[in-house]
Amino acid sequence: NKKKSLFINGWAHLLEPYPFKVKMKLEHLDLTPYFNGDTAHLCGELNIQGSINHSEAITGQLQIDTVNFLLGKTYIRQVGTIIIGLREQALNFDSFILSIQGQKMQVEGRVPLMPEAPGLNVRLVCNKIELSDLVKVLPQSPEIEGRLSFGLDITGRTVSPEIDGTLSLEDIKYRAPNILVDSVAGVIQFKGDRITTDYIKGSINKGNFLINGFAVLKELKVDTMAIRLSLDEIDFDVKDFGSLIFTSRINSFAHNDTFSIDGDIIIERARYCEPFKLQKIIDLLTTANRPPTKEIELLKKIYCNIGVSSRDGIKILNNVADVELGLNLQIKGYLSHLNVSGTINTLQKGYVKYLGQQFEIVDATIRFDNPYEIDPVLSLDASHRITTRDGDYEISMNFEGTTKKWHLRLNSRPPLPEPDIVSLLLVGKRRPGWDISGAFKNVELEKAAQDYAIGMVRGTIERNVEKTLGLEDFTIKGDLIEPRLLHIGFERKIGKRLKLIYSSGIEVWELQTIGLNYDLNKNISIFTRHDQEHMNSSIDLDFHFKLR
Repeated sequence: NKKKSLFINGWAHLLEPYPFKVKMKLEHLDLTPYFNGDTAHLCGELNIQGSINHSEAITGQLQIDTVNFLLGKTYIRQVGTIIIGLREQALNFDSFILSIQGQKMQVEGRVPLMPEAPGLNVRLVCNKIELSDLVKVLPQSPEIEGRLSFGLDITGRTVSPEIDGTLSLEDIKYRAPNILVDSVAGVIQFKGDRITTDYIKGSINKGNFLINGFAVLKELKVDTMAIRLSLDEIDFDVKDFGSLIFTSRINSFAHNDTFSIDGDIIIERARYCEPFKLQKIIDLLTTANRPPTKEIELLKKIYCNIGVSSRDGIKILNNVADVELGLNLQIKGYLSHLNVSGTINTLQKGYVKYLGQQFEIVDATIRFDNPYEIDPVLSLDASHRITTRDGDYEISMNFEGTTKKWHLRLNSRPPLPEPDIVSLLLVGKRRPGWDISGAFKNVELEKAAQDYAIGMVRGTIERNVEKTLGLEDFTIKGDLIEPRLLHIGFERKIGKRLKLIYSSGIEVWELQTIGLNYDLNKNISIFTRHDQEHMNSSIDLDFHFKLR
């Protein structure tokens, strides 16, 4: 530390059994860079001697005369001299007492150097200590406070210790994003390899929780466990979701390091207000269906069976819908690959938005019935009445499918082709040549007249969309009577020389092309394009000249 704070002297023989003796002296060894504090330094001395060929005979002693940690207003100091001896292949805590803001924590006993060796015998005692003072030693100290007290005797082997004693929690508080834990109190009892708690209770986000149960450890692994968790009216307000209040009863069991979790989650109230984004839902489902990595192999040992239901419904109010939903779901499977079964359905009158119009929901259901992955099927029927100069039309919409493959159909009374219905919804007009009764004025409509009528609708739609969205160019290609073959495209300048070009199918969203056009000068431009339908990409250099 740029100071003469560490002195080493000693000797060693280079012949068997290689005896040695070393003395290290610490004079104000600065530890501030390694702790989240204002001041941290040690003063002490280490002596060690013996023979390398006879490690069991190596002895030594560490004496620390000064421990001085200042963390804000928290002082951590030693009481007397800390003495840790090395003898009989074990660390012996002959004297180890720390004062943390006036509260004492004591360690005494023996810890073998070899984890498998018997003879572990350590006692830890702390009458009462403020957690906020203790965690400040950590480099990234969490926002936790409250009081902790314990008296523990640890015996046996380091790899399979037996613990006797109690650990008490009093008025614990913890803060993290979207979580506030408060007023936590409880007692944890240790007896041999068994850990038991009659209660650990407190509040989370305006609600209450209670934990009780036991666990038996064998060689630092869970042999048997039965723990019950009760949550009452926990309130979450989460960004990118909305708000949620729920109650839950969860039971956790374990046997031979294999776990199971079962219970119920009842949603008291929920509100989803964030804009609906299809890609976000697809990403979420993709992540949920992805197999676990080797780093989280433990998830393959935890089986889950949890029911999720709603008491008063889930309110959705965003850019897509205004509706209240009820749900009855079952989440089953190992945490490495969960699946969901059940339904979500509308509880009462609601609305869904499409093509700028508000449709009243007649019926809506989301079914989870794929046994292999989370792939919900949405079935939606909705209606909308629109008034034109020709009369009133009752337009019905049917949506059926999953996030991967879906179909949307439009019908009307009096009946109209889908292109006319789309025209009504977008511009408030239908194609010419269609009678209110639903029959052609002339069944043998000449192709030229039909093309003219379709062209009028297409042109009206294109101009309205360009004006509404501020696009340089919006086009509809294909036959309006055959929407499955219909494509839309638009161009939009996003810079002085840079233009975004996009096209997509109406019903088959995968058939899409996206490109960028950059003008190097008035005669040369670079155009890059990705064609999703044919799965290829290209970069072209375009030359454009005016010939006289």
